[in-house]
Amino acid sequence: MIALLTGTLAQKIPNEIVLETGGVGYRVFISLLTFARLPEPGAPLTLLIHTAVREDDISLYGFLDEG
Repeated sequence: MIALLTGTLAQKIPNEIVLETGGVGYRVFISLLTFARLPEPGAPLTLLIHTAVREDDISLYGFLDEG
């Protein structure tokens, strides 16, 4: 299970980002509060990750802190 991702913020739109880590771009869903606190694309970023596994989907949800 993915618990943490560190990489470069490649893309951001409200509710989701692409975080490039080791040459792989991970689509991570985020809240609007997290979106407002993100740096500009190209900046380094670390997110805590909740991995949601369902029968037909695996989704990543990112948080800047545990609060």
